[in-house]
Amino acid sequence: MSDLPETAQHIMVVEDDESLARWIADYLESHNFQVTVATRGDAALELIRSDSPDAVILDLNLPVMDGLEVCRQARLFFDSPIIMLTARDTDTDEVDGLDTGADDYLAKPVKPSILLARLRALLRRSQKATVESTIRIGGLNIDTHSRTVMLFDTVVALSSHEYDVLNVLASNVGQAMSRDSLV
Repeated sequence: MSDLPETAQHIMVVEDDESLARWIADYLESHNFQVTVATRGDAALELIRSDSPDAVILDLNLPVMDGLEVCRQARLFFDSPIIMLTARDTDTDEVDGLDTGADDYLAKPVKPSILLARLRALLRRSQKATVESTIRIGGLNIDTHSRTVMLFDTVVALSSHEYDVLNVLASNVGQAMSRDSLV
């Protein structure tokens, strides 16, 4: 039994070795993922921006733009998990990859079951963070990441202080709040 949702999650595999990319894609597809493959760094960055995959598996040695630069630039607009999967296996490479924004770093060759387990773990954490970042009460939705409030699909304009008070009250539904605790 899988803990993935019924709709297939979209994984982007960025790997310049086309046979390895296809092998990873086939393996993930056999585990009910939708997979897109990119073989160049610049193309991958554009696909990450346009497709918003649920996760990216990223090689470092890519033509046109290397994986570190793809990760660095993607982190400006992409919050979902990035796993670096690369032949570079020194401590310095791993630290650079994680410091650049990768959520995990795996050296090739990797057992497919290990890659799948790491991917699923990151997706679970990512889904939990997304759920926890939204407070829903009736028709009221508070997105704690973007600090936006919607009431029945209409954006509610609030000052910073108004948002803070609403967030505290919504986070403590059913509990009496003293004025002092709000201040």
